[in-house]
Amino acid sequence: GFSSAAKWYVEGVSKRSGIEVNLHIPREMKRLPDALELVLFRILQECLTNIHRHANCKSALVQIDLGADEIALQIRDDGQGMPPELLERFKTSGAGIGVGLNSMRERISELNGHFEIQSGKNGTLVRAAIPLAAAF
Repeated sequence: GFSSAAKWYVEGVSKRSGIEVNLHIPREMKRLPDALELVLFRILQECLTNIHRHANCKSALVQIDLGADEIALQIRDDGQGMPPELLERFKTSGAGIGVGLNSMRERISELNGHFEIQSGKNGTLVRAAIPLAAAF
């Protein structure tokens, strides 16, 4: 399931990159529908790949919040952040930032979810929230 795969992936990224990646998953998290677990894992992969390639950071935090109606995945790093003009162009047109972030946004949109990126000189936060009803 997603929990096991996320733990395995985060450990591997930490070892390979030297970035301290902490993972917080609720203890009560059970298996989710395959489509939802796949989307969450692909977002995790893309974000950690971007952090490794671009963030120039020492640490990152991956957090899963499981509510009654939605599941949220937040990934935060303490890196250099994204250039503001690049982030604004992505938010307005989806252009100029590469295939990965657009793919994440599309996957989340297909499940009626919400996707946001916040970035500044103290790091970047990617948050994906997906209604649980959309996954069942």
